[in-house]
Amino acid sequence: MRIKAMVASVPVALLLAVAVHARSVQQQPMEFDVHVAGHSASQMDAARYNVQADAVPVVTLPGLGQVQGTTSVTDQAKRTVFSYLGVPFGEAPVGELRFVAPVPKKPWEGVHDSTVPGKTCFQVELGTAAWPVDDGQQSEDCLVLDVHTPKVDPNAKLPVLVFIHGGNFYTGYAGQKPPTALLDSADIVLVSPQYRLGPLGFLNLQTEEVPGNAGLLDLVEALRWVNKNIQYFGGDPSRVTIAGHSAGAASASVLYLSHLTKDLIHGVLPMSGSALGFWAWDRTPEAAGNSITNVACLGKTAIADRVACLRAVPPKDLIRAYLMYAGISLLHGHLGMSGSIPSLQRAAIPDDKKVLLDLPENILSSDDLKALPYMTGVTKHEGTYPLELAEKFYLELNHLESNASFLRNDVVHVLLAVIGNDDPAGYVSDTSVQAYFDPTTLGDYQSMRDGLIDMLGAFGFKSAARRIVQRNSELGQPSYLYAFNHNGELTRKSPEGIFHGADQPYIFPMPKYPTLVGNDLEVSLALRKYVTNFVIYQNPTPDESPVEHSPTWKTFQRDHEDYMELVWPPTQKQWFQNELTVARRDQFNEGFGTSTAPTVAPTAAPTAASTAASTAASTAASTAASTASQSNTSSKTSRADNGNTSNSAAAAAPSLALALCLATLFARR
Repeated sequence: MRIKAMVASVPVALLLAVAVHARSVQQQPMEFDVHVAGHSASQMDAARYNVQADAVPVVTLPGLGQVQGTTSVTDQAKRTVFSYLGVPFGEAPVGELRFVAPVPKKPWEGVHDSTVPGKTCFQVELGTAAWPVDDGQQSEDCLVLDVHTPKVDPNAKLPVLVFIHGGNFYTGYAGQKPPTALLDSADIVLVSPQYRLGPLGFLNLQTEEVPGNAGLLDLVEALRWVNKNIQYFGGDPSRVTIAGHSAGAASASVLYLSHLTKDLIHGVLPMSGSALGFWAWDRTPEAAGNSITNVACLGKTAIADRVACLRAVPPKDLIRAYLMYAGISLLHGHLGMSGSIPSLQRAAIPDDKKVLLDLPENILSSDDLKALPYMTGVTKHEGTYPLELAEKFYLELNHLESNASFLRNDVVHVLLAVIGNDDPAGYVSDTSVQAYFDPTTLGDYQSMRDGLIDMLGAFGFKSAARRIVQRNSELGQPSYLYAFNHNGELTRKSPEGIFHGADQPYIFPMPKYPTLVGNDLEVSLALRKYVTNFVIYQNPTPDESPVEHSPTWKTFQRDHEDYMELVWPPTQKQWFQNELTVARRDQFNEGFGTSTAPTVAPTAAPTAASTAASTAASTAASTAASTASQSNTSSKTSRADNGNTSNSAAAAAPSLALALCLATLFARR
């Protein structure tokens, strides 16, 4: 009752903004990671499968038990795929197991029913409301995975793709990535694991009892399960590629850097997400952890009492406590994402219970990094979605679209401050203005809009992807980078353009999306084959499996930045940094970027604007990391706890709505 009473005291403006955002998410025509209102995840998933138990082999897992699966049929070739849904890999993380590393699943009696999806992990349900919704399908006993295979044969030794769902680390489930397209012609095994979400998965008090990163440790345990058991589904444990989209991509990127995954993964394929993204890593997690605990365990001050409370509090109340903290954080000009994303674990726990032993950027730069074949990419207009939110909740609300002085002098500095970039001298701001805007039109919002799209896309996704493949290639591993720039029927009329996640329906078509035909189908077939070729050969265009109408995909090299532009037909290009200013170059704001033709010659040298953009994004990232690193060694008193934000540039402007839009930047992941 206390939690509900406190929720009622949240400022009406904040609740209204969250509700408006939730409604806008529902109305997006190209939503990927949000449930359909009125239907549970399990109901939606079950409809895709034909339950014919007598026709599906029962798989025996030594030391665990037996599982009975079901079948599905692929879209084009009508190929039968054997699907084993909701296979448990971990014990229910309840009581003393809440917040800590998972315990491997114990043996069970009889045959486990894997003809229906497992229950989803407790999460924030943005698809129907801004608050948690229990549709009867959510549970803490959710550490399960789906296995899809064309051959249930222990001797098949097929390559394995472990695909991690997205959802901002607080929503999502295994069934969002169905096999009906990807396994249409490829002999691979697809595995989709679930992991703890939100504060149940990422709360970090830097203590032995609440050490953080439980959700990522779930994924490590899923990889261990794959290593031990995937052979019984026809998979080869020595040929495992880990992949994901958005938050799932960031997770895959973090696990690539982890000492815990040595010999468990052999290739990495993140899509629109990276461990280096400012949104993917919490630099000061204990501050948020203590604030969330203060709400969830009101009046508890002794450590033992707080831990006991956290272990017993109902999951929905803990999620509400996180949302309460997020609201307060937003009001003080911060992102409101802490407490629900990965972080560095500094508690006195064994190293085998820590996902990373250092910050991601430090591990990436280390000589000890074991590089692996790596393929990653981004969509053309990654920045349009956050900009749309900024327009709704910040610029329009505060009449700033017509405030020439603010647009000319402050908007870039405020954006950088909100994402954690301390830029007192204004160097990063000045460099960003040079990179993304025409100085003669500063102050005119419509003229600046394309630059804002580019800047948000570069800082959030593109530069981080480029940095990792650059480092990976330096270490001698094949590294591939793509830009998904195809503007097909799914995006042509969208004011968001080719937005974050626009590539996913081409790999994982869903019944609610239009049928792919013409060039859309050709792009889909090419992208699927790139993915499966990488899983099988660690090369998207090997001689053994050519992609029709595609040039050979060259590995990324720092001296000319080769990448594949995914249009139709696909085009091999150089100088990926040109993609950092693509909206401005295309004059996207003039007509939603309707052209599907390549806009830069395949070997065109980087433009002055793109070079400046590359410098700005890299400088912003390093400055933000340095700022956060310094804050880790300073006082652990949270500014969100004491309300001291006088030194924040964001606090100098009306920042609630801007912070909200950036905090919900990846609600579709």
